[in-house]
Amino acid sequence: MTDGARFRLVGQPASTEQFEPIEFVIHVAAPAVTNPFADLQCEATFISPRGQTRTIQGFCDAVDGSVVRLRFCPEGEGRYRYELRCADRAGETAFTGEFTSSPSSRRGFIRLDPDYPRHFRDDTGGHPFLAGKTAWILGASPLWREFLDQCVQQRQNVARFAVGGIDFRSSWFSCHWWGGTPDAPDLTRHNLVQWQQIDRAIRYGAERGLLFEVCLFADTGKTHCGDFPIPHPIMERYWDYTLARLAAYPNVLLWQLFNEYTGHGEYQTAMAAYLRQHDPYGHLVTTSGREVGDIPFPEADWNDLIVPHFCTGSHLDLHDFYRSWALRLRSYGKPVYVDETGRAIDGQGNYDGEHRRKQYWIWAVSGVYCNFHSKGGCYVDLTREPGEEYWPHLVNFWLGTRWYRMQPTDRLVRSWPAGVRGAYALAADDEAVVYLHADDDRVVAPGTLVLDLAEGGWWAYWYDPKTGCTIAVERWADVSAAGQGRGDTGTAGVTSLPDPRRGVSATGPSSGTAGDAERADAGTRGHGGAAQGWAVAVPTFRSDLVLHLTRITR
Repeated sequence: MTDGARFRLVGQPASTEQFEPIEFVIHVAAPAVTNPFADLQCEATFISPRGQTRTIQGFCDAVDGSVVRLRFCPEGEGRYRYELRCADRAGETAFTGEFTSSPSSRRGFIRLDPDYPRHFRDDTGGHPFLAGKTAWILGASPLWREFLDQCVQQRQNVARFAVGGIDFRSSWFSCHWWGGTPDAPDLTRHNLVQWQQIDRAIRYGAERGLLFEVCLFADTGKTHCGDFPIPHPIMERYWDYTLARLAAYPNVLLWQLFNEYTGHGEYQTAMAAYLRQHDPYGHLVTTSGREVGDIPFPEADWNDLIVPHFCTGSHLDLHDFYRSWALRLRSYGKPVYVDETGRAIDGQGNYDGEHRRKQYWIWAVSGVYCNFHSKGGCYVDLTREPGEEYWPHLVNFWLGTRWYRMQPTDRLVRSWPAGVRGAYALAADDEAVVYLHADDDRVVAPGTLVLDLAEGGWWAYWYDPKTGCTIAVERWADVSAAGQGRGDTGTAGVTSLPDPRRGVSATGPSSGTAGDAERADAGTRGHGGAAQGWAVAVPTFRSDLVLHLTRITR
């Protein structure tokens, strides 16, 4: 049998859409291999409509070596040409062809935003608001599809999963990329059942707007056994396979090197460099810390974002602990994504749903992204935890803002009503969000919030984080230098809370001032205009309340 007869390209694709991965499938008859994952090679060179070239690796997708796949994602529009080569120990075959990439509405890959370096943007200029959920054993759970559907319903748009190293024997699930068994790994081969389920999950998620955070090593006990050499050839083969198989998916958000491991800094640096050199699409790279205060490589050039873990409970103070840590993490100048928060389990004790809701709002109003970590997420089942019911209201609100343009500031809020424990602002020149919270489930009586607003007109509305309801819309037509203005009021939505009072002017009594507590790390007084104390009537509320302000442009 000739090499041309042994290697057969099945159904050469003629067209795709921009940012839609295209797949080439090669069937291999009588493969001349001992280990197909080592002895089969597949590589293609693509030439874009602008003449740019890119080399892509394929991967074996059958334990006997009979199927090889190669995936490529066109980032432009127009006609692409390619040459694809396949080889085993007995010979090589080449294929040539072309396909057309047409315009699409897909958003492309996620990058760091050069204009707002603590945030992200996609290839079309859009800004994703990261609001994720742990999905550790996504590649092994029989409920992966139902779990992702639940994520979509809950407005959770990032699923964080482990490719290997998570072993939940109590549920009879083990997540391992390697061949052999969980306890007797063959690191030269791959567990294709798991890899193929990961493929299905990522494609299914792409259709529903889900991103994926891929953790390469959730544990190193079976893969490294305490040995971290540089270079590490057997692990490089694993990294190559991961890139060949998953990198072409634009909804892969990032590669997380290790879960809760900040040791062997030189090894992590070398691993990150390897991924950057060999990833054709330049996905983000990071790693994660373990304990509170364990901030992984915050100043390392290879680490694109800060990923700390806060497996903490509802007993910790919202202001002194959560707010303080949020501002400290943000001070490194990179995006912060807290991708583990406390679960409702013994040892973490995050049982109070009201407290959890406030935790997540404090992360967000401090300019920090977070993940809803739960036992149901670890096991990828459909169990929900206290506080998860409030998650859609959080995401829906922030998607209605331009959060990525705003900075935490201590200069917007001058004073706040009695009973308010924290009054935190996130602001830009033309937009601001103020989050008020009380201790526990306390009811706060009507009072006054005094803000330093620039002169001009502002739209304002109150938002209830518990129900997701907008509590009337108000137009402050003219905030004057005297701190007074004319209010024109409309309504929007339905609420269980009373409407706020209108037309307040002078600074009324309050029990808190900006000097009473530590505030944020950035911001400018008045947001670009002459600032005066503008007194805003605060309605009675229970537990927490949000004020959203946008400047009226003429």
